[in-house]
Amino acid sequence: MNTFFLTAEPTETTKTFWEVFVNTDELVGLTINVTLLLILGYVVFIFVKKYFDYNSILKSYSAINRKIEEEYDSMLLSKYDNSTNPFKKLISKYISTQKDGNKKSTAESQLKNQGDFEMARLGEKLGVLATCSGVAPMIGFLGTTLGMVSVFIGLEGAGTLEIKTISGGILTAMTTTVSGLVVGIVAYVGYNHLVMKLEKIAIEMENISFNLMKNYDKKGEQ
Repeated sequence: MNTFFLTAEPTETTKTFWEVFVNTDELVGLTINVTLLLILGYVVFIFVKKYFDYNSILKSYSAINRKIEEEYDSMLLSKYDNSTNPFKKLISKYISTQKDGNKKSTAESQLKNQGDFEMARLGEKLGVLATCSGVAPMIGFLGTTLGMVSVFIGLEGAGTLEIKTISGGILTAMTTTVSGLVVGIVAYVGYNHLVMKLEKIAIEMENISFNLMKNYDKKGEQ
């Protein structure tokens, strides 16, 4: 009767997580892990940049809205021409529309278009986070599959089942799975957090537009 025997060297070896992560015995696993590490770095970069941008915009809301209510008559178009703040962009568009003598309905339409444009601009690259949250686990799963294929190829030509025969493939399978899940979770959480902040900005842009249009009745045009 043919049997396989599980044999292993009694030597004690320990590896750090990083040594396992960059396991040079499996080039496929190393390539996938490095790729996922680069994706993680890009995801974190986008999240941090957007996070601080959105926080800065949200912090400016109270002061800008108060200025609309208290000092509207003193606001000048040139003051906000070069600003990247979406609230100030709305004010700039509003004053430009009013100076052109447009009707209130036209002003409302132009403010809406400006608001849509600003939301699209602020939402740039959020799609990258959403994509990475789905693609990263699949890349990790690809490494898992390739690692297990490597295990079975090694077993096919082995007369006995030894740890050394299967360890490389299993390490590839496990490390790429972990890497893919970590990147996917970070990207998913980061994306949803930023989307919530962006929705809050959208609500406050609507409030500013409403407060601006209250002043449009001065022209007596509907």
